[in-house]
Amino acid sequence: MNLTSLDFILVIVYFVVLILIGYLSSRKQNDEDFLIAERKLGAISTMATINASKTGSILMIFVALVYVWGFAAIWYFIGTVVGMLIFIPFALKLKENSNQRFYTLADYFKYNYGRKTALLASLIAIFLTFGFLVMNLIAGTKIFVFFTSWPFWLCSLIMISIVLIYVLIGGFKAVVRTDFIQYIIIIILLALLTFVLFNGSLIPASEWNFFKMDISLIIGFFVVGILYPFASPDLWQRVYASKDKKTFKKGTLLAAVIYAGFAFLLGLVALTIKVKFPEIDPDLALIHGFNYLLPKGILGLSVVLLFAAIMSTLDTDIFTGASIIVQDFYDWDKARTVKNMKKVIIILGLAGTLIAILIQDLVLSTYIFVSFMIVLAIVIMATWIKKSIKPITLIFGLALGTISIIGLLIYYFFLSDGVQPTIVVLGILFTIIGLIIGMLVSKKRIKLSGPAIIENEKLLLLFKIKDQHYEFPGGHVEKGESLEETAIREAQEEIACDVKLNKRLTTIKFEKDGQNFIAHIFSAQIIKGEPQANEVGHSRIIWLPIKDYQDYPLQVNVIEFCEKYLNNELDV
Repeated sequence: MNLTSLDFILVIVYFVVLILIGYLSSRKQNDEDFLIAERKLGAISTMATINASKTGSILMIFVALVYVWGFAAIWYFIGTVVGMLIFIPFALKLKENSNQRFYTLADYFKYNYGRKTALLASLIAIFLTFGFLVMNLIAGTKIFVFFTSWPFWLCSLIMISIVLIYVLIGGFKAVVRTDFIQYIIIIILLALLTFVLFNGSLIPASEWNFFKMDISLIIGFFVVGILYPFASPDLWQRVYASKDKKTFKKGTLLAAVIYAGFAFLLGLVALTIKVKFPEIDPDLALIHGFNYLLPKGILGLSVVLLFAAIMSTLDTDIFTGASIIVQDFYDWDKARTVKNMKKVIIILGLAGTLIAILIQDLVLSTYIFVSFMIVLAIVIMATWIKKSIKPITLIFGLALGTISIIGLLIYYFFLSDGVQPTIVVLGILFTIIGLIIGMLVSKKRIKLSGPAIIENEKLLLLFKIKDQHYEFPGGHVEKGESLEETAIREAQEEIACDVKLNKRLTTIKFEKDGQNFIAHIFSAQIIKGEPQANEVGHSRIIWLPIKDYQDYPLQVNVIEFCEKYLNNELDV
C-alpha cells in the first residue's frame, strides 16, 4: 500500500513545521545558542530531548528483536531505565565540575585525565555518533521506501536534506525545540496506535515470557541498556545544556518514567504485529504492521510518528558528531567554531547517507555500533567508581576494548556466520581486562636519568614544546645501560654537550600523564660543547635562576629539585 495524497500532505506539513522551527530558533540567536542553547534547558525540555534522541531507530530495532525473542527483548528497555537512574548522580557531579565550560564528552577526559585519554574517547564518540546517524538513516529510509517505492538513495537524500536545513539554521536550539515537538507527537500517536492495533488482539502467553532468550543474552541486553546513558555523547550535551543540577535531575527522572511507559506500549505493538505477521522481514516488521493493520485514515499519522522518532534522533546524531569533531580537536573562538561546525554537519550528513546506502542492514549495524559504545561506557563508569584512576589505565581499557571489537568483527565477517549478539559481552570483558592491565602498568615506575648542570646558582634546563614547561636534559634508561651512561648519552643527544658526572644528587619520584617515574639526578659539568636545544621536541635552553624557580613553568621533578637545593638538602 502506498501513501495517499492526504498522507503525503501530512508528511509534507510535518517537514515544513520542522524547517519553520529551525528558522524561529535562529532569530536573535547568538553563538552560545547555536552550540548549547545557552545552557538554559528546563525540566520538560530536558525530558523531551533526552527521550526523543533515544527513540529513533529503536522503534524498528526493538520490533525486529521481538520477532526473535518475544517480550524478552524488553530487557534492553529495563536496563536503559535503570541506567538513566544510575546515571543521574554521575551527571549531577559532571554538571557541577563542568563549570559551564564543557561542550562534549571528551572535555570531561581532557580536564580530568589528559589529552591522550580525551583523544581516544573522542575518536570512539565520533564513531558512535556517526554510527547511530547511519542506523537512523537506514531506518528512516526504509520507511520512506516502503511507503513510496522510491529508490533507497533518493529517500535517504530527502530525509537528510530536511534535517540539514533546520539544524544548519537553528543549531542546538533547533535540535532541542524540534525534539520537544516531535516527542509530544510520538507519545500521542503511539498511544493511539497501540489502542487501535491491540484492541481485540490475542497474544499467546508464550510471547510474554521474559526469559525466552538465553541468560547470557538477557544479561547482554540489560547491561547494554544500563551502559547506554554513560556512553551517549548527546546525553552529555543535555547535561551541560540544562539550567542547573535540580532541573536536570527532575527532567531525567521524568524521562525515565515516560520511557518505561513508552517501552511497554511499543512492546504491545511489536507483539501484536508478530502474531499477525509471523513470517516477514524483522527490519520491516513495524512499518509492515502499520501498513496492513491500520485504517486508511490513520496510516498517515503512523508515518508521521515514524518520521518524528527517526528525525528527532538524526538531528541529534549529526549535531553531536559535528560538535565533537570541531570542539575536541580545535580551539577556535565561538564564531569560528559555529562556522566550521556547519561545514562538518554537511559533510557528516552526506557521508552518513552514503554509508547508509551501502549497508542497508539495520540489525547488523546495531550490533556493530553498540559493541563500541559499551567500551566507552565501561571506561567512563570506571572513572566514576575510582576518581583517582590513572590516565594510562583508561587508555589501556579504551585501546584493548576497541581492538578486541575490531578483531571480533573481522572474525565474524570472514570466519563465522555473521555478527553475533555475544560481541557485546565479549567487548565488556576485554575492556575490563584492559583496565586491569592498565592498573598494573600504572604501578610500574619508569626509570629516568639526567644531569643537573649548575653554574652561578643557575640550573640548565630545556623547554619541552609539547608540555609547555622546562625540564632536565635526560631520558629513559635503556636496557643494559647504567644510570650514569644514560645521563651522559642524554646530555649529548639533547644539549649537544659532553658532560662529566660528579655524583648522584637525588632521586625524585613523580607522576606524569598517568605514569609513574623515578628520576635519578646527577651533578655534572660541561667538558665539551656549547649547550643548545638539539632535539625537535625542545625549542630552547634556559639558565634558570634557582631562587626564582616559582616564576617559571617547570616539570614536577624540577620543582622538587629546586626546593631541595634551596633548603640545602642536596650535597652539591
